[in-house]
Amino acid sequence: LVGYTILIAGTVYTTYVPESSVSVVDAVEYRGDYMSFVVRIENPGQPGSAVPPKAGNIVRWTDVDKEFEGQIVTVDPARVQVPTADLPDIWIYTCRAIDYSLLFDKNLVAKSYEAQAAELIVEDIVANFTSGFTTNNVQSGAATVPAQAYDYRTPSDCILDLGRMAGWAFYVDYDKDVHFFASETHVAPIVLLNLDEDTRVYGVTGPSESIEQERNRLYAKDFKVLNPDRYTETFTANGNQRFFGLAIEPSLNIADVQVFMNAGAQSLLEDFVNSTPGDGLTASGTALFCQYNWGIRFPDGSTPPSGASIEVRYSSYKPENILIYEDIGAQLEMASREGGDGVHEYMISLPDLRATNSDPIAARAQIELAIYAPVYNKVTFRTVVKGWKAGQALQVTSLIHNFDQIMYVTRASKKPLTSNNPEGSAVTEYSVELARKFDVYA
Repeated sequence: LVGYTILIAGTVYTTYVPESSVSVVDAVEYRGDYMSFVVRIENPGQPGSAVPPKAGNIVRWTDVDKEFEGQIVTVDPARVQVPTADLPDIWIYTCRAIDYSLLFDKNLVAKSYEAQAAELIVEDIVANFTSGFTTNNVQSGAATVPAQAYDYRTPSDCILDLGRMAGWAFYVDYDKDVHFFASETHVAPIVLLNLDEDTRVYGVTGPSESIEQERNRLYAKDFKVLNPDRYTETFTANGNQRFFGLAIEPSLNIADVQVFMNAGAQSLLEDFVNSTPGDGLTASGTALFCQYNWGIRFPDGSTPPSGASIEVRYSSYKPENILIYEDIGAQLEMASREGGDGVHEYMISLPDLRATNSDPIAARAQIELAIYAPVYNKVTFRTVVKGWKAGQALQVTSLIHNFDQIMYVTRASKKPLTSNNPEGSAVTEYSVELARKFDVYA
């Protein structure tokens, strides 16, 4: 494997890894890049033999650049040669590894956030719920998202939701750095690709067309919008009760909640953030707001006395009517192709979406329409130009097919080609799949 290095758990395994077994796939439907490879070991377990790889080991593939780094997730051993007096005992270990996405999601996020720019929540999640990861490539300028309450969800799920609301994309690179960015700034290594003439690509297919995904009128339902009017509930303490459940779903924002005991305002903290049941907190004049359980809890050592009047004033969420969004241009295009009005309807249910107004619903609808309303086009090719990654954008043209569109990388797989290179130097071949639109949040 001339010009390449494969390290497993910090040890060089290059000579044990057949070049033809190495490949990496990055696709929009995956939560990370996956590497497949085989390790061939003679007489494993004997003195001087290589140590078989283990699930959990870190693997790195480099040539001039780092082509992959991540964690082995599966190892499947198989004996391919039974030892004899003249032949060694040979085993192959078929390995599959994922980039650092698995380690990124080791811990769960349990925290509420007020409405703010999406990248600020991303930075806080990385800082407080991951270990060893950085945010050097988290861009600023994302849209403000509604208040969020994460009830033990993975960091990736949380950040993907933020990206969906802001129209941004996200991934973790091979150096454990988090990328959160406007999708249109994620540019492919070939910015303008002429399918008829560009010699940097070969094995071209497409542009193909499909209307199977066509959806150009969207009905959004099941979301809730904040009612600005405060709702008031009153309870009478019995001397033992410390938790008081609320009748309707409260705002995610602790600033929208007030608690009074015998008309005295209580300092408000977040339950499961500033305190947890059974931790012995004895702060008097303090109450804890639990958005997940729709209630107010008093600290372990501060049970309200019997007969005390507990008053809770809070903003709440109310179900909204169905909202309709459509792409008129896509409807006209379909009408020209199939006749009729060209309308193709579908519905999205957003039961977890809480917002102060309908703007986030409109933003989500526009993302959905951008993905599913246009005619679907696909192009594939191979190239030795490096740096392809799912989600990148480029302009693709073809005079032969009267085609000129911005397209996106939906899948990029790569493999070493050293043995086929006359000069014997490191060459990586990419197989790339483009689509006119794609669901980066799938």
